Amino acid sequence: MLDIDVVKNMIAANKSYEFWQRDSLTFKLTQRATAIQKIEYIRNIPVAKHWNLAATREQYKYSSAQVYHTCENDFGFLKHIMAVV
Repeated sequence: MLDIDVVKNMIAANKSYEFWQRDSLTFKLTQRATAIQKIEYIRNIPVAKHWNLAATREQYKYSSAQVYHTCENDFGFLKHIMAVV
């Protein structure tokens, strides 16, 4: 059986390697317009000047923008926002 103090020390030591914000501000997307706004923001990240990962949103390999643009869902698990919200 694990000693609780050992577990606490392991967790505390691991925190120095975290790169995400544990207490990020979250909220439920209850309105379609808000959900679309957030999706548009996320889709624009790869083409942002700071990242420059692709010339267009659709060219970025891991973007859902290409699903909406071509109607081809290579991911298989994505659903159109209008069908969900």
